Amino acid sequence: MITTALIDYFMSVDMETVDTEKLADISTLEFDNSLPIEKRPAYVLEKLKNPLCFRCVSVVAKWV
Repeated sequence: MITTALIDYFMSVDMETVDTEKLADISTLEFDNSLPIEKRPAYVLEKLKNPLCFRCVSVVAKWV
């Protein structure tokens, strides 16, 4: 379950010190279209670990 504390944790990533190699790479994310729509957000969260800070190949993105 996503809580405000979890969102705060996601947002607390420091772009200056984060180990970019440990961030999930969305370019390799494969969606499981066989999952019901209501379970897809949990699937993506499980794969990304932090949906607000990730990378796409070598580009790091952080939603603020």
